[in-house]
Amino acid sequence: MSAEGKIALTGEVLFKLGSLPITNTFLLFFIVEVVLVLFLFLYKFKKLPGKLQVIFEKLYEFIDDIASSVLDKRTRQDTLWFFFLMFLLILLNNYVGLLPGVETVYLKSGDHKVALFKGANSDINLTLALGAITFLFVHLYALKRKGLKHWIKHFFHTKPLAILPLFIFVGLLELTLEPVKFVILGVRLLGNILAGETLVYNMSKIPGVAIPFLLFELLVGFLQALVFVALSITYLGLLLKEEH
Repeated sequence: MSAEGKIALTGEVLFKLGSLPITNTFLLFFIVEVVLVLFLFLYKFKKLPGKLQVIFEKLYEFIDDIASSVLDKRTRQDTLWFFFLMFLLILLNNYVGLLPGVETVYLKSGDHKVALFKGANSDINLTLALGAITFLFVHLYALKRKGLKHWIKHFFHTKPLAILPLFIFVGLLELTLEPVKFVILGVRLLGNILAGETLVYNMSKIPGVAIPFLLFELLVGFLQALVFVALSITYLGLLLKEEH
């Protein structure tokens, strides 16, 4: 939501570092990422956990339970860190985008105002970037774990030879559509979060009405982070599945 009340799919440029434009969505994303990294490095996990550690561990176990239905033990040990961090990063950005002060503090830029902060997951550039990073991780791990031959056989079959041209056509089609899965993940995340933030923004203008919608969006923010990660885990499981 721009300062003029219009829905925007990208962030607005605040300033430039050389030729690199820094948008309000990227700035908020960067702050959240730095806070998350510092927390993971500096927080001291104890044998007798406190409330924060209990929440953290329960979330980790929750993602592990989802992965255990799709991935084997070795794969979970290798990849769960990535999926859990992606879940935390998306979840935190979903929630931070709903905080008071986001899209309500403005800077002057020429003749119009620009919000200092905007929810990162309401920017299509950032949600597509999350999808692209996940796509690369999933396929590079599948290549490392199973090898190039298995990866190719996932898309191209050779038997029976009588319909080999059909297999080649279908394989090329599947290979082309594979990145689309992760583009859809990014677009799905964008659509749901942008709709929720817009709803809360408009309802906040009516006294006493915004709270129920805000609570609902907290649930939606959690579910959207979960859906993104659960589908990513599923895609990895399909790539690693043995051919029959």
